[in-house]
Amino acid sequence: MNNADLKNALLSGEPVLFNGMRYDCVSGIIYRRKKGKLCISAELADLKGNSVTIARAEKVEAFT
Repeated sequence: MNNADLKNALLSGEPVLFNGMRYDCVSGIIYRRKKGKLCISAELADLKGNSVTIARAEKVEAFT
């Protein structure tokens, strides 16, 4: 996902996929500056709400 896709997923609360696993929603977007470049990560909430996973934005997919 790109930045706009992540923002839409965050605001809609829709489920997403990462590494073939379904996550309940994007619970946050993290911006980091690394070697002068912007790195965008997604904070993904698991289905039971017990934990979150931090994933590279480009590895997150919309759940269909």
